[in-house]
Amino acid sequence: MKTRWLCIWLIPAITAASPFERGVQAKAAGDKPRAVRELAIAVKEQPDNAEAWYHYGVVLGWQDRHEEALAAIDRGLSIAPADYDLRVARARVIAWQGNYELASAEFAKLADENPADDDVVVMQGRIASWQGRPDEAAIHYQTVIDRNPRQVDALTGLGDLARDRRKRTEAMDFYQLAMEVGPSPDLQQRIDQLENEKLMRLDFGLTASTFADSARSDWWSVWTQLSRATDWGNFWGRIEQGERFEEQDNVLEIGWEGRTADSLSNTAILGGSQDALWAPEWYAEVGALWSPQAGWPALAAELRHAQYVTRGVWTLRTGLVYNFGNGWSGAARWVHQDFEGGLPTDGWILSLDKEYESGLGWRIGAASGAESLDGQILSRSGEVLHSQTWSASIRGLFNDNWGWQASLEYEDVRGGIDRRGAAVSIYRRF
Repeated sequence: MKTRWLCIWLIPAITAASPFERGVQAKAAGDKPRAVRELAIAVKEQPDNAEAWYHYGVVLGWQDRHEEALAAIDRGLSIAPADYDLRVARARVIAWQGNYELASAEFAKLADENPADDDVVVMQGRIASWQGRPDEAAIHYQTVIDRNPRQVDALTGLGDLARDRRKRTEAMDFYQLAMEVGPSPDLQQRIDQLENEKLMRLDFGLTASTFADSARSDWWSVWTQLSRATDWGNFWGRIEQGERFEEQDNVLEIGWEGRTADSLSNTAILGGSQDALWAPEWYAEVGALWSPQAGWPALAAELRHAQYVTRGVWTLRTGLVYNFGNGWSGAARWVHQDFEGGLPTDGWILSLDKEYESGLGWRIGAASGAESLDGQILSRSGEVLHSQTWSASIRGLFNDNWGWQASLEYEDVRGGIDRRGAAVSIYRRF
């Protein structure tokens, strides 16, 4: 009798797990490639197993194979149309595809059906975050935390929001708490990225301009900039030495940029030159970029005053910055200048930018400007110098720490001397 019971007890241990069981185990362990392989076999062996289709669709979604994921989940729903988990999985994949409006509508129905489902509320928070509505995302995450203070996905979501706001210490606190509750490779990756994040950056650059028919001496400058990312924003200091009109100046600058609200970013810059032969004695600039809603253009405004030896110049730039998606963005700004003792002028700036996943990017631009010549080195009383400028630049990465940029510029000056410019720079993160 004892031998018989021993044999029965050993049967589960010596029976090989099915592809479905192996696939679910691999999914739980985060082994996505193995999970896909095993579950692909499972759905072939058990085509009427809705649960197998569910797990298969989820891991396909994890690998960004969204169309295949939806096909697998829809196959499961054809077997079990009312299955709640399959419907949640389908809405999640739709969100991963970037169809946020449809996904939001689906999750709203699911939340009405089961308001206690933390996973649904967390996904509502993630969609709000992806749509650029961090305040709304935080409300969803906090709703979950209020009833379940150790819910891993909500803690992770709050950490992501803090990191997006550059609150590194706060983000780390959320990630580590989530890690204590439910360790995972994904959470560990977030923590490692924060711990290994390069917060310092050193830039070196060279600019040069020549003029048509060598009618004017060349312009050149070399500059160095050191910046530091903090929980309060990005701070930098810059020194530039250059020559124009055969006069050399050294220009010092300090600046800050950061997010003062979830939809508002700001900049502040102060600089100047002690000798001020061609550079301003001092200059100051403040700027703001406001994103009212996801999918809408951001509103940009910058106000600058530069005090030269002969006069001061106020510059106001206002316009729109729009992210088209897939790495494409564009900007359009109107520029108004007031010259003390001179004529006010207006102009515009346009640019189109493309960024690739590899880190390679390019930008093309055009601008139309005008400058009052009263009190200038090229002084012609009561006249305004009009010009149009075209530019192109390309940037890229040598590796994770080193990057570069190069640009060309051509300025067509009406009734004046045309200018051709170029610039190159490299940087290192550490």
